[in-house]
Amino acid sequence: MSVYEHWSDKIGYIYFKKQGQPSLPGMIHEIACRPNFHKAVEFIVLTEGEQRANINGKSVSGRAGDILFIDSLFPHSFPPSGPVDGYILVLSDWYLQFFHALYGERSWPMLLDHREANVPIIDYIKFWYNHQDGDPYEKFNRANEFFAMLAREYPPQYIRREKTDEIIVNMLTFIDENYNSNITMGMIADKLGYAKQYCSRLFNQMVDESFRKYLNRVRVLKFEQLWRENNKQNKKTVLELAFACGFDSQTTFYRAYKEVNGRPPKMEKG
Repeated sequence: MSVYEHWSDKIGYIYFKKQGQPSLPGMIHEIACRPNFHKAVEFIVLTEGEQRANINGKSVSGRAGDILFIDSLFPHSFPPSGPVDGYILVLSDWYLQFFHALYGERSWPMLLDHREANVPIIDYIKFWYNHQDGDPYEKFNRANEFFAMLAREYPPQYIRREKTDEIIVNMLTFIDENYNSNITMGMIADKLGYAKQYCSRLFNQMVDESFRKYLNRVRVLKFEQLWRENNKQNKKTVLELAFACGFDSQTTFYRAYKEVNGRPPKMEKG
């Protein structure tokens, strides 16, 4: 079963590591991973060796000089392979705003294997990896320069999704667009034309958490975004913003916030 990696939903999230890089004590970053999926897009940039991948139900294999692309919400896993080196880049959906404005639902294929064309792209990845610091605008610009380089060599195209993936995408999209309303799983099921029990079971299986827990986490993330925007203006209180994000009581908001962040909200004015 795929695990939904919800931490990559956060605005400005970047996971940019190198195969074999030291991580926590006794651990290293590896390209190999168990089945998972996330809203963020992911790139595996291979510089040595060969890596097998299972992406959206299909088997793909990339070699040195190739780039593997995992689109938003595509279930994927990378089984252990032989000696391999490369970079792992995960970018939250926030970085794709301009790309989506230009290309809509189009995207890239899973295997980007024009190796000669990939040389300057991989050189850029190496440069970016060594210059990851900077404010959100610098990071956003670097991400979009990377997307522009890819789009020049690999014109974005419409990618077919599995039916269950489409349903999950539609459910998560509906939540993202209506989080501040009093939405329920029954309402979503009616909207999509499926039974509530089927949608609930599929949601729990694919997202690996309940609808209510996921909805509250989305609301907390939206609240944090509004709080940052409101911070210097001091126009609204914490609870006013919480209610604007769909919470119906102080207790529900505080409980959800603590569940997401591990502590109760302690907001400081900038």
